[in-house]
Amino acid sequence: ILENIPESWILPWRFCTYFGFFFFGVHLIPGFVLWKFCQWHMEDRKMLLQQLRGFRMDMAGCEVESDREFIEGKLTAWFGGVAEFELVVRNEVAELAARQLEDGGPIPWTMLFTASLSHIFMLGTVIVDALVRAEWLVAAHCVLAGIALSCFTDAIAVGAGLRLADRIPRRWQVGVGKLIGPILLVLIFSFLNGIVLAMMGGAAPWLIVIPIYVVLGVLTWLMFGGWNRLRGGRASRPGTREQSEHSQHVPQGPDCCDQQHAQDCEGSQPDVDVEAPCIPGSQGSALFKAVELHVTL
Repeated sequence: ILENIPESWILPWRFCTYFGFFFFGVHLIPGFVLWKFCQWHMEDRKMLLQQLRGFRMDMAGCEVESDREFIEGKLTAWFGGVAEFELVVRNEVAELAARQLEDGGPIPWTMLFTASLSHIFMLGTVIVDALVRAEWLVAAHCVLAGIALSCFTDAIAVGAGLRLADRIPRRWQVGVGKLIGPILLVLIFSFLNGIVLAMMGGAAPWLIVIPIYVVLGVLTWLMFGGWNRLRGGRASRPGTREQSEHSQHVPQGPDCCDQQHAQDCEGSQPDVDVEAPCIPGSQGSALFKAVELHVTL
């Protein structure tokens, strides 16, 4: 077919061929499974933040009731009371968790890169074959395609799928509407992979190839932390009345590790680590103590 069509049609023909192959032959069925993962993953993130923002000590379980009394006593010593500790978790710990979840994108890029390394291994045989036949241009295009498929296209597609799963209203996902998310995800995968593989054979000039790869790289960087870095970090939400009231009760600076606190900790149970980390400043000490006790509970 490529020998009987005009040269200007070769690149569009290759793209359409690869797009159809990936859409119907590779991604269509797995796309429904991946869409479910995207929905579950984003729901878990929401649930984590909801649990932190609605944290209550009376909902935390203790196997031994004496442990609850012991921990509540330490919370009173460190924060001035259980209610003050709950405010730390609902506001400061929840804010820290939300910032960490958003800074690196909906899923770590390194995880997607590791899962996509198979592209490089599969193209390795094509690269070696091209080098043996001294087809340097084809080998160079295959190397770039392997890098793009492993580092950019899968990451962009999964990142877009996760964001779609978080933003498509539930009322749309009824009946035939359930196909919207999976089909969009498959379209994104097929479009990106089709573009890369269409250029792999050397039919596209470098003036097209290089800008496309640069755009893919920049888009990946923006989706997985770059946009937040450009904004100078995620802006903190305005403090609530609860936060301002709570700030009066948070231990200030080195006071959290004063001599009285050290003597109090010495008399505690030896098999439980109850000493609060001494972090200069109220916010740091409060956060670390909150996280430590939250994990303990």
